[in-house]
Amino acid sequence: MPGVDSVAPSFQINRPRRKVEAKHGAADDPAIATITEFLESPDQVNDWPQWIGAITDQLFIYDAVSIAPRLTRGGGLYALEQIDGATITPLVDAWGRRPTDPDPAFKQILKSQYHAALAMLRNAVAKCPDELWYDATPTNAFWQVAYHTMFFAHFYLQPNEAAFRPWQEHRSPELSRSETR
Repeated sequence: MPGVDSVAPSFQINRPRRKVEAKHGAADDPAIATITEFLESPDQVNDWPQWIGAITDQLFIYDAVSIAPRLTRGGGLYALEQIDGATITPLVDAWGRRPTDPDPAFKQILKSQYHAALAMLRNAVAKCPDELWYDATPTNAFWQVAYHTMFFAHFYLQPNEAAFRPWQEHRSPELSRSETR
């Protein structure tokens, strides 16, 4: 059986560029030059044949292709990054069909966003130097911001407000008042 690598090159478009540009009058169009340059390395790591080969690989092996746009700080497109198909879990309902929108998709997205945010917080806490951890020069010390983030992540992951129970060592007059309502 031929490997995926032998299939990927067939996705390349091999039209003579000059004929296409002459036919469409785009020889001097800067947008075409920008797009062409971008597609030479869509993920800013691999060139086009490697990138499209990896996408094809995901399609044939996992039957799951997902491409995430990575934006610049200004909001422009920086890269088209491939998400590993092995990490994508197809959702099916009791009848073996894809469930209707929006519930399952949004749950999966929110879960991944919570995981990413908490992983980022864990890295920030782990790398925070002691002098910054306790520094009260800003309005709140770093540890207070980290604790606040974890407190509300814990709060919002509860099914409802009544189900929320703060950690044993938590002290807050606002929380005490809200619990007596």
